[in-house]
Amino acid sequence: MIFGSDLEWSKSGIDVLGLAWDEGLTATATARTPESLEQYLGILRRADHVVMHNGIDADLVQLGKEGIDTSRLLPKIFDTRLALHASHGHLAGSGSYDLRSMVILLNGRQGQRFPLDWKAYESNIHKTCALDAAAALWCHPTLSRLIGAGKLEDVVKVSHAVQPIFSRMHAQGVRLDRLVLEKIYAARKQS
Repeated sequence: MIFGSDLEWSKSGIDVLGLAWDEGLTATATARTPESLEQYLGILRRADHVVMHNGIDADLVQLGKEGIDTSRLLPKIFDTRLALHASHGHLAGSGSYDLRSMVILLNGRQGQRFPLDWKAYESNIHKTCALDAAAALWCHPTLSRLIGAGKLEDVVKVSHAVQPIFSRMHAQGVRLDRLVLEKIYAARKQS
């Protein structure tokens, strides 16, 4: 079974837990309590795959900060941002990595439209969280098809594996820029 997931959190911690299923056609969100968090984690642990947007470098990091072991979840995560980067790397920097743009770009379901008017952080954070989980899951079939067609499975696998390393580096203030990476590449190429 494949679930979509999203978390909304503030400086004090995770506030709202969102889940989607049925290819993103059904979603819900609830306030975080000890009981709801345990139920949420139980669903994710039993899932075959969990689709998240920025999940590896945001939501899983936040779960880890709150003392939750995410090591069993990490191999199940399909991060839509990383998958879009693999399948549409030429769009980097165009703003296409926000979830709303991804839904428009990846709408591979003929005759169906995803509701794009969901962002209501100030007025209804539960609705926003549920629909973010649904939107991520909605994009999954098209992204999976594009990755398969482009024979990009290994690229996605590597990007998912190294993202936690880059997240930890970022959290510690390490910044990589293109010029530095090009110098490293050139130095290694010469040796």
